[in-house]
Amino acid sequence: MAKALRAAIYLRVGMGEQSVENQRRDLEAAATRRGWRIVRSYTDQGVCEPKERDKRPSLDAMLREAARGKFEVVMCWAADRMGQSLAELAGTLQELHAAKVDLFLYHQAVATTTPAGRPWLFSPPTWQSSAPAASASLTATR
Repeated sequence: MAKALRAAIYLRVGMGEQSVENQRRDLEAAATRRGWRIVRSYTDQGVCEPKERDKRPSLDAMLREAARGKFEVVMCWAADRMGQSLAELAGTLQELHAAKVDLFLYHQAVATTTPAGRPWLFSPPTWQSSAPAASASLTATR
């Protein structure tokens, strides 16, 4: 039997009244379905501007720990949670790739842990078209 992957969860919301709990619930369920073990969660709240990377200390901490081999896969609810511009997302993807850490995006149904998902690290599809709908559902009650 294969060893369970160690997973890190990255959660982010931009508005003060939003909660990361919907993101957390979806990602924990996805990890359970895949047999992955969540070893750490990272949360940045209240960050709306794409150029405010310095205001995203949890993202930076997650990338540092990825480089140290603390986990094999990063789970995120949607691509726009990892980076609000294509350049920002590409930089994050590059750091994960250099650390040999896979990426799972719940909303986009992308997992670079699979052969079909691996090319996504090198040429991400247009993802911003789904961002407004994804962000709106962050506060929706289930």
